[in-house]
Amino acid sequence: MKWNEISAPYSNEDHGGAIFLSRSSDTPSAAYTHHIYIHHNYFHDGSQGDFIYIGDGSRVDDVYIYNNIFNSGSSDAGTSGAIFPQTGSQNQYVYNNLFYKVAAPGASVSNACVYASAPNSSTQIRTTNNICYGLPNQTMYTKESGGSWTSTNELFYNPSGSATFGGTITRNNALLNLDPQLVVDGGSFSLQSSSPARAAGANLFSTMNTLPWGAFDYEGKPYPATGAWDLGPVQF
Repeated sequence: MKWNEISAPYSNEDHGGAIFLSRSSDTPSAAYTHHIYIHHNYFHDGSQGDFIYIGDGSRVDDVYIYNNIFNSGSSDAGTSGAIFPQTGSQNQYVYNNLFYKVAAPGASVSNACVYASAPNSSTQIRTTNNICYGLPNQTMYTKESGGSWTSTNELFYNPSGSATFGGTITRNNALLNLDPQLVVDGGSFSLQSSSPARAAGANLFSTMNTLPWGAFDYEGKPYPATGAWDLGPVQF
């Protein structure tokens, strides 16, 4: 799923305003949904924060979510953030995305970007090079008990306070409480020249080169083969 604009998706329960990844109930028990690629999309203004819902008790494995922009919404309930891995989710890879104010200003939601709900022991979440720009009363990431989550080279910003987290998440080289200095104009979300997100990312060239259009950022610019990457979906 690539190169789409998903505007104002509606959800009346926490089951995904735009994408729901699951496994059919009549599928043989040994089968599962796997190798899903969601990239270079613009999600915005959903009725709930959970633009992508994964799992719901069935096995959904090897989901790659990269180079997307998740922007705002109207949610004043729920806890899920933009991406909501559930019990059945296993290997989830979230690279080079921007999560920007995914809820209504002043909303009482508890999670800004990604919420892992009741993951099982096989759940492995890897988040790298993302920018999480929250709102008041939000934690950045939340993981309930079970599974593992490793965050690498990511920027977390809450403009009204410190960046907080829920559950056990291993964070490597995190940038905390730094304004990413985005140019918010018509959904571009490029970086200003003085942004701390510049050259703060891990080089994922060998990984991203194996994924559909993974070698190019949100705007189609090629990622460098060597050196540090910028954080988020849009390279400076």
